[in-house]
Amino acid sequence: MIVGFPQIPREFCRDYFKALVLLALVPLFPEYLSFFLIVGALVFAIKDIKTSGANIKIGTLGWMITAYCLYLSVTCIYSTHPLQSVLATVLWWFMLLAYLMIVNLITDKHRLDSFLFCVSTVAGLVGFIAFVQNRLNVYFGVPICSLWDWLDRVVFAVVPFDLTLVSFPTRSYSTFPNPNMLAQYLIMAAPAVIAYNFIENRIGMRLYNRSCLVMTAVGVMVSFSRGGYLALISLALVLIIINIRKRFATVLLYLSTSLLFIPKTVYSRLTTLNASGRLHIWAEAVRKIAQRPLFGYGAGTEPSAVIFDRVGLDAPHAHNMMLQVLMEGGCVALIILAAIALVLFKNGLSLLRSKNTSSFWAGFAMCGFVCATFLHGMVDYPLTTPKLICCFLSLLALAERFFVLYADKQNRKKLPEDSLGEKIFTLHRCRRTTEIL
Repeated sequence: MIVGFPQIPREFCRDYFKALVLLALVPLFPEYLSFFLIVGALVFAIKDIKTSGANIKIGTLGWMITAYCLYLSVTCIYSTHPLQSVLATVLWWFMLLAYLMIVNLITDKHRLDSFLFCVSTVAGLVGFIAFVQNRLNVYFGVPICSLWDWLDRVVFAVVPFDLTLVSFPTRSYSTFPNPNMLAQYLIMAAPAVIAYNFIENRIGMRLYNRSCLVMTAVGVMVSFSRGGYLALISLALVLIIINIRKRFATVLLYLSTSLLFIPKTVYSRLTTLNASGRLHIWAEAVRKIAQRPLFGYGAGTEPSAVIFDRVGLDAPHAHNMMLQVLMEGGCVALIILAAIALVLFKNGLSLLRSKNTSSFWAGFAMCGFVCATFLHGMVDYPLTTPKLICCFLSLLALAERFFVLYADKQNRKKLPEDSLGEKIFTLHRCRRTTEIL
């Protein structure tokens, strides 16, 4: 064994953890590899569920997502582009597996903590890659592209249909094919990363956890995404309000430091909303929605992209979550998604009222996920690719488990001392001490 490397905890050998790790790793790899990661996770998840003998759980949110997938299937019948709608619907059904696996694998707080550790680590790593790309561009003029650009070009050269790679030379991509997608993922993951920092007292992990949180925020900043900025600012304001009384000096230090290091380009992005033609796209979307308000034009972004192309607008979607959902599935689809958001937000508020600190931060993660996704969705559409849909459903399942595990008073106990993160850092400290002695 390499000297200084922490001993691998027994969790790494358990099927449930292998499945959760594979699901958490989806944002790090290209879109087309996410399918293989989910299949691999499914193999380990089935083994764990069979071993435990537990019944398959779906839950209230699970049934609502299933209803949404069923409705998308119906839209394929009348879609203006049936093939693309069928493909989009199959994608949603397949990614629903990620939701079901997380809901059935996270059966206690220990497993929840293990998955949070993975999500926080991956989000921090994705943000760090984006930061490195930005610094290389600023100091050395290195053009920015996706970390997997070399592999994308090989794959896209052999696929039987045309794919266009859009270039944003000064905005960070990290592991995503588009800077906006990078911001969409990090914003959805940010509430969970914040909760992992505060939901339990993690002795010896504070620096690591804070680093993941900072890198998550930095990743959003260097993506130069307007929607990402709106959501990030809202989360920061909530954190300031929560901590201002007890930690005034710390909050003031963080806030002043953040303002000093924010580039001017970040501020300028917020004042140039129509520079990319967003207002014209929204106006056209509203006009088309008025023609089919109830059922829309069919699942997938292809029908709406063709609509915009006919009027000379270069837009893959409506750049607004509500408008895009209305274009694809009409009022019916919007009602289903709105119901999911309301149930999640209502459950989160019930935990926020709790006097238990861990329950409070679990509620923050749930409400933060809803609000951050909605705010980012005001200027973009976060459900466009396999990887983003998988991340959305995975984090939705994580939020659902937050409520189940922290709403019950019987379960409001501290994590066992041998939780995954504590094991890693405790073993590392012990090994370092042994080396010194």
